Amino acid sequence: MLPTRWLPVCLIVLGLHAAPWKCPAGQMQHWVPKTFPLPEGGASFQACELHTDEGVFFFVPPASWSQQFKTQENEISYLSPQNDTCIKFSITWTKPGELVPLKPEFLRAYVQTKYPGAKILEEFPCYTGSQSGIGFQLEQTSASSKVSLTRLAFVPFPGGWLEFRLTTAIDLFPKRAQAFSTLVSSFRYTPGTNSVPQKAAAK
Repeated sequence: MLPTRWLPVCLIVLGLHAAPWKCPAGQMQHWVPKTFPLPEGGASFQACELHTDEGVFFFVPPASWSQQFKTQENEISYLSPQNDTCIKFSITWTKPGELVPLKPEFLRAYVQTKYPGAKILEEFPCYTGSQSGIGFQLEQTSASSKVSLTRLAFVPFPGGWLEFRLTTAIDLFPKRAQAFSTLVSSFRYTPGTNSVPQKAAAK
């Protein structure tokens, strides 16, 4: 297990900032839901645009899951209708406008530090609609001996990286993992300084 105090050293050695910074409060404040009809008169689906000062993220959230939007933490979470599974994603900003590849050795150290006591079961490639990244499967045991699975996905974009997390019980994992994969694969990022919608900016 890597001590927490070593993480800044790993970041320097592996070519990332020693202190990746969360974007300032308010940078994730513009949220634009959009509805798209399916071809041939099928049911519509809802997608979202998340506007920041650096660009726009487009994605399709899990249908019927409740949403919590935390601007201060640059984090959005979704809770399943049965209240038994949570999916979260957050944005970490590093070098504005620059695509910095995420190295496996850095991510392993990051995961072991952030999830102490978790067992890494698997490491695999993962993909959004515009970039590839690295995913992990973790097994965690609570103080009450309850075992859960966590799936993580880390994907870089110009200016930082996205971190996705799914945590659920083992018996629910196959079904909930599908919602997680759909969310991650739907993500697209478009950089641009004029990304804030005029109506939102006027508020």
